[in-house]
Amino acid sequence: MSDAGGDGAGVPNAGGGPEESAGQAESQGNAQYEKEAAGSQNFSNSGDGPEESAGQAESQGNAQYEKEAAGSQDFSNSGDGPEPSAAQAEAQGDQQYAASAASANQFTNKGVGPRYNESVGISVFFKVQIDAVDLGSWSKCSGLGITLGYDARTEQGMTLIEHHLPKSLTYTKITLQRPLTSDCRVAMEWITAYHMLPIPTTAQITCMDQAGRTIAVWDMLGVTPESWKGPTFDSTAGAATIAMEELSFHHQGFL
Repeated sequence: MSDAGGDGAGVPNAGGGPEESAGQAESQGNAQYEKEAAGSQNFSNSGDGPEESAGQAESQGNAQYEKEAAGSQDFSNSGDGPEPSAAQAEAQGDQQYAASAASANQFTNKGVGPRYNESVGISVFFKVQIDAVDLGSWSKCSGLGITLGYDARTEQGMTLIEHHLPKSLTYTKITLQRPLTSDCRVAMEWITAYHMLPIPTTAQITCMDQAGRTIAVWDMLGVTPESWKGPTFDSTAGAATIAMEELSFHHQGFL
């Protein structure tokens, strides 16, 4: 009976006894649990443990956030940060505003008299062309004007009333001045050619600002030259003296 009991007790245990078999079962259960827990925590982690996996996940999240933030800030910036991007955006806005203003301010008047836009005539110069002859740029222009003559007639029997009857229009002589340049020969040749073949021509005076934008244009007909004057040289006047030339011509009206 003792041998049979010994054989029955040894069937489930091949080790040192029933207590050692329970310890092995618990150890195997803990190992299995840790393996399953590690598998559920590290399904996307190639590190050494769950703490390192959480750190890598946070680092990847921060990198993704910074990438998206940089993409949203630098969509129009080729610099190194948001401040250059703001400066570039402001410069682009100024260029767009200037282009829109230039497009809106282009003169569209084709009637009689000067064609103009909304630019202000400050610090301007004048470009003059006689038919196909370009007389170049001038720093001063005077004589752009029209005068309407009239006759004064007193009402008969009503001495308190005076009528002004219009007569003909007269146009002021145009005078141009500028510092002496090599273009002075063009003006002299125009006067000489007119003397040989006195045919009135057309002319155009364009008022422009320092950026080269057109402010106003005057087209004239029946243009005839009057005079050209060269500079006066005086060596005792000092270095501040500027050699000037002057051109004068008449016209029969504005187009």
